Amino acid sequence: MNLSRSKNGPGQLPYAIIIIILSITILLGSASITDRIDASSNRSEIGQPDRDCLFNPSLPKCIPGPEGCPEEFAMNSHERCVPKHAGGCPEGYHSHENDESGRCIPDNIPCNEGYIINPDYPECQLMEQVCNEHPNLTDCTSEVNALQNSSNAMLDS
Repeated sequence: MNLSRSKNGPGQLPYAIIIIILSITILLGSASITDRIDASSNRSEIGQPDRDCLFNPSLPKCIPGPEGCPEEFAMNSHERCVPKHAGGCPEGYHSHENDESGRCIPDNIPCNEGYIINPDYPECQLMEQVCNEHPNLTDCTSEVNALQNSSNAMLDS
């Protein structure tokens, strides 16, 4: 193949080179974001998974490297490295039973509707389940009172 300048004019690449460049561009564009980060970035540029991944697993540094997650980390359902925290989140944080990210959420962010924090384990769990185990919790007694008042109001009508 002659890779000299084309006959169409000075400075123009032959069509074969243009086709090769387009093919490479299409192939790179179809790779997943993880593949592109791993292929085009030095791991040291984005950092290694660390404690920050416990609170925000979507950070680029939480993406596992070619060897997977470090030993003291687990991979969550979103294929991100999260520090192992079998004993629960640190004090002042909780998790959510339906959140498979492994993320710890600050306690000032309330649970979703119908969920409360289980005092035995810092996790938002179904209110009904927690209240069965801990009927004297404020959230449980106020919920019971609200239901009783609602039932009484219906009976009075």
